[in-house]
Amino acid sequence: MHASPCKIALCDDNAEDRALVARYLSRCAAEHRISCQAAEFSSAGQLLAAAAAGETFFALVTDTCLSGASGMELAGELRKYLPDLKLVFLTASRDFAVEAFSLRADHYLLKPASEKDLCSAFDRIFEDAVPRKKSLTLRCRGSLRTFDPDDIEFFEVQDHSVCIHTVQGKFSLRLTMKALREELGDMTDFIPCGASFLVNPRHIRTVSSSEITVGSGERFPVPRRLHKEIETAYLNFCHRT
Repeated sequence: MHASPCKIALCDDNAEDRALVARYLSRCAAEHRISCQAAEFSSAGQLLAAAAAGETFFALVTDTCLSGASGMELAGELRKYLPDLKLVFLTASRDFAVEAFSLRADHYLLKPASEKDLCSAFDRIFEDAVPRKKSLTLRCRGSLRTFDPDDIEFFEVQDHSVCIHTVQGKFSLRLTMKALREELGDMTDFIPCGASFLVNPRHIRTVSSSEITVGSGERFPVPRRLHKEIETAYLNFCHRT
């Protein structure tokens, strides 16, 4: 799942409508494997006070007709605090559609919105909530093969080639470790373990003073001089995720 909760503000003076949207939102987030938190507000003033106090939101789902301020005014004010805020308007009126899209709204839905329509809207905004995975394409035995970096346990230098240990199996390519690091580019999570290994911290199970164990059960040695450096890199990765 997405590491930190994706917080979405639901603003509507109708408690039943808020509850319905929250329920659909929860279902859709689960399908996307996103940790999502719905924050419900019954008025624009309540939500603006939260934003002014420093509370942040990834998206806003709001009615256009609210007590105290319109949904348009609310969205405009919130954008001052949160310029990248995703906007979904859910309303019984068609009158504000043009104004909504001038605010770069992602969706304008009419009540009563179906679960299908709401989930379609959430699908689109959730696409930006999850970082897109990068793939890694390398030439293995004369053919190009694309890997999901998350599936790679570690790289191992063997003579003049590199063996890629993945959850699907092992693959060999003729490449130096230096060239491999250049191919990896900004995929910086891989931890160097001496001259012969690059390990993916996602698959580490144990790090001792003498060896690393990965999920498949394979073990390889840790140079004594690098133990603290490797341990620190692994702990930093754990804290980030």
